[in-house]
Amino acid sequence: MDRPAILLLTDEPNIARAIGMLLHDWGYDARAADSGWDKAGGLRIVGILVDLLVARTAKALDAALTLRERVGAPVPILIQASDGSTHAPHLGIAHVAILPKPVDPSHIRAWLVSFGMS
Repeated sequence: MDRPAILLLTDEPNIARAIGMLLHDWGYDARAADSGWDKAGGLRIVGILVDLLVARTAKALDAALTLRERVGAPVPILIQASDGSTHAPHLGIAHVAILPKPVDPSHIRAWLVSFGMS
């Protein structure tokens, strides 16, 4: 089965595993942002999920936007903010959602549904 892929940008392996398992259960292929996903032919990237423990939201957003440029499409970005942020620090950036931690998995699922990713 060809699963749509969500890129995970995180600095904590345990978070990556937990989110990866959730996404897999929901029918997605979770790929680490540094996994060489861009060399996998035919991989359909549908979103970017960011959970950086050491980065403030603005820095996490910059990293996600750089990753989205590599994808080459305006895929949606979800940032799980460690600093309590609830909005993008830069106005006018399309398809970016920011949720303060702790994030309920149902909110991640709602984000996927809101962009027609499920």
